[in-house]
Amino acid sequence: MNVNLKDLENKLRISFPKLKSPFSIKKIGDGYESIVIETNDNIVFKIAKNHIVRLGYKKEKFLLLFLSKKIDSIQIPYPEYYIESSKEFTYGLIGYKKIKGGILDPKVLKENSLPKIASQIAYFLYQLHKIEVRHLNFSAIPYFPENMKDTWKNVSAWLHSNLKNYQFITIREWWHEAECFWKASDLKPTLVHGDLWYSNVLIDKKIMSQVLLILVVL
Repeated sequence: MNVNLKDLENKLRISFPKLKSPFSIKKIGDGYESIVIETNDNIVFKIAKNHIVRLGYKKEKFLLLFLSKKIDSIQIPYPEYYIESSKEFTYGLIGYKKIKGGILDPKVLKENSLPKIASQIAYFLYQLHKIEVRHLNFSAIPYFPENMKDTWKNVSAWLHSNLKNYQFITIREWWHEAECFWKASDLKPTLVHGDLWYSNVLIDKKIMSQVLLILVVL
């Protein structure tokens, strides 16, 4: 999809007159849900393409502000710029100062930095999972046991044909443990990271051992 950057620049100027001058932008992403641009002042804007994404931005803004008060030792983007809907941006936008850092790359990490990075990620998850979701007014994702059973039916034959016997037995036992866990009566809704993968972790490029941000995805 072609993006008219000059048109976006004008719309951003109208929406946020206090943006630093001289002002220019570059596109850093364009997907099904959002256009992502960065200004020459290192502000990242995500511009929604439909009303569903607009609702997601509203949730994201609330959550980022909430987490900034609950999570320490890790930088959280601060949504300083936000529009729910306007003449210039029908489906809204959200923007924040870019957190400088490099994507966690296992190929360039030094072995002596791994314990520190691992402990920081673990501490982030510990803080995240301690948050009482009743304060967030979010709906928990329901558990549908029928869907879980259908999933195993759909993949078990393929797994059995393509894995070694001991590998298939290991996965089958793991799936059984997971089903028992899902059926547990004491489960309660918990705020979780939806995509905890190394490409969603920023680290300090200079020391290569300081976690700056773990992208929160619901």
